[in-house]
Amino acid sequence: MTALVALVHGRPAEASTAPPDVDALKYPYPYRAALTVNSDIDAATVETFEAVHMLVSTREFIDPNSPHWQTLFAGASVATHPDYRDGLHGFGLPIADSGWLLNQGIGVFREYDEAAGQLIPNVHEGRDMREVYREWLAKGWIDTLHTIGPGDIPREATREALEWLGRQPHGRLRVWTNHSMARTPCSVGPDEHRTALRIVKGNIARVPLYLLYRAGAKRFVYSLTMRVRPRPYPPGQRLEMTALSVLLAGSGLWLGLSLLVPRWRRRRNLLLTLVVLLGTVGYLSVRPLRYAQGDNPRTRYYHADLLRQFGMRFYWLNVNVPGCAT
Repeated sequence: MTALVALVHGRPAEASTAPPDVDALKYPYPYRAALTVNSDIDAATVETFEAVHMLVSTREFIDPNSPHWQTLFAGASVATHPDYRDGLHGFGLPIADSGWLLNQGIGVFREYDEAAGQLIPNVHEGRDMREVYREWLAKGWIDTLHTIGPGDIPREATREALEWLGRQPHGRLRVWTNHSMARTPCSVGPDEHRTALRIVKGNIARVPLYLLYRAGAKRFVYSLTMRVRPRPYPPGQRLEMTALSVLLAGSGLWLGLSLLVPRWRRRRNLLLTLVVLLGTVGYLSVRPLRYAQGDNPRTRYYHADLLRQFGMRFYWLNVNVPGCAT
């Protein structure tokens, strides 16, 4: 470019040792932004998944009498809109979703039989979910694993599930997203540096709310919080944390009663209870909880090496640790 400019101006080009003043564009010209859409599979059913992707990802016509229409629009105002009362075409957007390999509702496999060492295929309404997922993968409707699935999924199950996925023509997914840490030990990454005290205190506070919920006061409980059930403790720490939760709640309650009841208000009783309470609080303040165990080689859920060998490149960790994408 320097030589060309010099030639146009009729003077010889001068060699330049300065580096070119060029910066890479964040987005390819002429684009100025990008949008990524990725949804969790958490509450989806097979019927909802297929109906949503029929609408969003295809240009197929959806008839008002079809099951897909009933799933999407039953009771909605769009069903009576004059422009759509005869049906509508899908949007045709190339939007994919996440999937589960192990889940009794919408997974490829229903469960893992540890005694037999094999995955049990999932069947939904007479349809083999292995065939269903092959169809979804071929259509480009799944591009992400939302972990292998919720629940207690050991390394051997993950290995077999990934081997099945890798054999599919469109199964080489590259994106991994963690599911709920409390429900999925096979998540990977840091645990937000959670200490046990915050989780234990939250669980103690939820116990009376959960009892009210079970007693029928659902509306009242949901007016206070949407998280009703106590959070499960990580595998390997459940017995310890349950015992400490009882100790913390019991010592706190006993201290309160001792201060209120005169005949229990004795120095030795108060001092002993206070020592137990503060000791429990202090221990819980430094005791970490290990929810994400998929990258911990000392656990039965370790599979980070299997994910790397499979070809996973992008991870959404669902944590708020500085330096980690959320």
